[in-house]
Amino acid sequence: MAKIYVPSPFALTLDDHTTRQFAAGFHDVDDAIANHWWVKVHTADPDASEPVEDPAGGEPTKDDLLAKAKELGLAVDGRWSVERLATAIAEAEVQ
Repeated sequence: MAKIYVPSPFALTLDDHTTRQFAAGFHDVDDAIANHWWVKVHTADPDASEPVEDPAGGEPTKDDLLAKAKELGLAVDGRWSVERLATAIAEAEVQ
């Protein structure tokens, strides 16, 4: 188990296509969740004196996801939805 600190609420779509909501505050989660790239974008150091705001300003854009997919070497189609891109990236990172 790992402890994460969430400065601002966000949602995580899991491999089984369910969504897990994270409210602001501390959460005890499995290591796999704590190490997920999307969770890392939305969390801050639990020992930090002040919460850190998300520098990206919220959800990644489709262009952000396309760039991440390219970085991972995924063959994706520009017509894919944000959800499909996020799922493909999450699956690639688990492997």
